[in-house]
Amino acid sequence: MLTAKWCLILLFPLTLIAADTTSFEAYPAEHPFTSVPAKPRLKSADLDNHFKSELLEDGLVPNFAGHFRFVVYTCGSSCSAAAVVDSITGKVYDKMPFANIVLPRTPDDEPYSFRTDSRLLVVQGYFDEDFPGKNRDCSRRHYEWSGTSFKLRHKVLLTCQK
Repeated sequence: MLTAKWCLILLFPLTLIAADTTSFEAYPAEHPFTSVPAKPRLKSADLDNHFKSELLEDGLVPNFAGHFRFVVYTCGSSCSAAAVVDSITGKVYDKMPFANIVLPRTPDDEPYSFRTDSRLLVVQGYFDEDFPGKNRDCSRRHYEWSGTSFKLRHKVLLTCQK
């Protein structure tokens, strides 16, 4: 006969396996931002002039991980790149774990998914290292934002159309 202690010991590993590390709720942001956003410190980033003007025109209201602004800009007809702006300090983080994303044609055509109340960023498409012609893998990747950089948490291969 199993005692309650043995049931807990046997079932505890299942709770670890069942934890959803791909949900926005698994990566809560610290607190909502309520102040006036700082202007982006453009000297802190290695950005082209086109993207610098897009950063200034973007509005800078936080839309990601509490007090950050996730900004996307185009680098061609089906290509995009991104940066993160700290609304408190104005620091621009432009060193993404991906350089450019070739936009996918998947059932979910949104290349970026993120929320103000979460540190999770979901990106899908052909990544620079998976660029069509080199490697035809299209994927959805889940990144956790630390406040200064992203860490890959999960990757799923997708079927994308060219």
